[in-house]
Amino acid sequence: MKKKLLPFYCLFFSVLIASQIISQETLPHFQVIEISKDKIKINWNNTYTTLTQVSVQSSFDSLKMFQTIFTTQSPNLPTNGFIDKRSIGGMKRFYRIFYVFEDGNYFFTKSKAASREIEFKNSMPINTDDSLNDAANYSYIERKRIYTDIIIDNLNKSVKTNPIKQLTEKRFVTIFNNTKDSLLFVFEYPDYKKFKDSIITQTKDTIEIIGYNDVVLKKFIPKIVWKPSQYVFTNIKGQLNIELPFAKEHTYNIKFFEENGTELFEIKHVKEEKLTVEKLNFLHAGWFNFELYEDNKLKEKNKFYLESDF
Repeated sequence: MKKKLLPFYCLFFSVLIASQIISQETLPHFQVIEISKDKIKINWNNTYTTLTQVSVQSSFDSLKMFQTIFTTQSPNLPTNGFIDKRSIGGMKRFYRIFYVFEDGNYFFTKSKAASREIEFKNSMPINTDDSLNDAANYSYIERKRIYTDIIIDNLNKSVKTNPIKQLTEKRFVTIFNNTKDSLLFVFEYPDYKKFKDSIITQTKDTIEIIGYNDVVLKKFIPKIVWKPSQYVFTNIKGQLNIELPFAKEHTYNIKFFEENGTELFEIKHVKEEKLTVEKLNFLHAGWFNFELYEDNKLKEKNKFYLESDF
């Protein structure tokens, strides 16, 4: 009798689950539940079968500065979700879902903040794999300085608009990177002044003010200055000279390359202290790279320029 009833039970539960999913709101609707002060659960139902990506994004602003914090490996699951463990107690955070179809069309849901509303009757499966949650699409600097993942939005706005609060409330300054798309630090104003002074006096970086409480840290990028080699260089006649003062004490070999990295030729076991290489070996004028090895160990990697004879 049990064997005969099995198909019936399977059909019954399949219909039951399907009816429950259909009765619940589906994408672009989703739910954000505050489980605790530092844990937020994001749930969604899905009836689409041609999704190629579903990602959860978050921000401390309801309209901008959203960053991807989780991407599901199974975008077409009928129910899905995960727990955001980066939530900071007492600070309002907004979430939205970004989903992409096979034809290339993509959509963003409306953003919403966490609430303690009643969850779906049937809880969705939650991704509890910390390795997946920690692999969120944060920049290297944000992961390295995770303790800076703080923004005080409402506080700064109120301080700016209310002169009385400026005397009693704390002021926070947010610092972004060069491209203004990721957060680096959040400092109380006295700490920010110390930070700014250290940047000005101890580095070549600069700080640009972009708002009342927002600044951009612009990293100094030095220009690469080419320094000719003392071992492989061109002389005043435009010929390539090789000078190895310790050629009799060590074993040297030199590899020559086109500027794009294509290897041209190699001179093995250079025994002369001074050597001239004819231009004809390089077939054309222009920049060439070389690698100089001393006793089979790379001693120098540099380049030189050969002028045309015409």
